[in-house]
Amino acid sequence: MPLDNANKINRLLAEGIPNGLYFSEWLAENGYSPQLLQQYRNTGWLEMLNRGVYYRAGEQLSAYAAVASCAKQTQTHLRLAAHSALELHGVMHFVPMGKPRAMITTDRRHKMQWLQSDLFDRNFHYFFTPQLPAEEPEMWTEHGLQLPASSQELAILECLYLAPRWYSYMDVFYLMEMLSALRSNLVQTLLERTTSYRVKRMFLYMAEKAAYPWWNKLDLSRIDIGTGTMQLVENGVYISKYKITIPQELKEYE
Repeated sequence: MPLDNANKINRLLAEGIPNGLYFSEWLAENGYSPQLLQQYRNTGWLEMLNRGVYYRAGEQLSAYAAVASCAKQTQTHLRLAAHSALELHGVMHFVPMGKPRAMITTDRRHKMQWLQSDLFDRNFHYFFTPQLPAEEPEMWTEHGLQLPASSQELAILECLYLAPRWYSYMDVFYLMEMLSALRSNLVQTLLERTTSYRVKRMFLYMAEKAAYPWWNKLDLSRIDIGTGTMQLVENGVYISKYKITIPQELKEYE
């Protein structure tokens, strides 16, 4: 390998995130041509995950390192979301059976192909919803990685949006019980901008049930929860204040 190319591969490996990814747009901006990348593949330095996405040969791919790589190298507004974001905040409830799951959302409707790979240490679950407001992700340092993530306030709304398919309503309430320090001004803004009546009603019910001080600071008159009734579960309990039928287990839980 010519000396210049050898220096380039050394720089590439040094600048990359261990167990992470290299994206074509970043590679092109830094002088790595398709021909050079093919040479690195032929000599066993790099592997292609899918078109335009590479990783260092022999590494065990880390889901979080991949997210950090994407945030560092691309303009994609990708972030850890729902319970994965809450875990970064120290809020944990789920003990996964088998391979853990990383919840991911972006401002794109279509799932990026690399998220479908099973080579990572976590399975990615991607979701997109215009019903929840967009916000700038918070940056968290985890094991030396800079990770973009939803705020706690948005993450719990995302959990409710994904319930009951991905989380039971009881699981979401167990998480809510650990959110004693939510910022009432941010909660207020997010609820006013959320367009899902189901998410808003369930959030307000759970927040009132948890009875944290931030709950009393919300101005409910500015939060539109709609007028119709919603039966969220079969054989549940009707809550007239929020016009929802919820699991009996949640209503009776103390």
